[in-house]
Amino acid sequence: MGVYEQAQDKMGTVIQKTGVRLIVDLCSGAGEYIPLFMKKLTQQFPDLKAYKTDLYPNKIYFESDHPAVSYWQEPLAANDAITRFDALFTMFSALHHFDEEELAERRKK
Repeated sequence: MGVYEQAQDKMGTVIQKTGVRLIVDLCSGAGEYIPLFMKKLTQQFPDLKAYKTDLYPNKIYFESDHPAVSYWQEPLAANDAITRFDALFTMFSALHHFDEEELAERRKK
């Protein structure tokens, strides 16, 4: 997990403080990082769930390597996901899709 270990610890703190039990990964593509990320978190929070989302979901990636992770199978833009779910949000491998203004707007939400 390497680079994401600090994020796991911070997310655990936020989950503990907020009680939110859903993580939505935005612009997931193959979604290869969120199952790894969830492995440690679900040990601490067994009822935690996660969705991988994407504007162009690919059914090849609908299967998950982790039982708490599923792929939202409908097309879903990042802005729409943010307004649709009462969740905590991650964006592991998609920052290259956005310009600085779009990233700033997402950070506000």
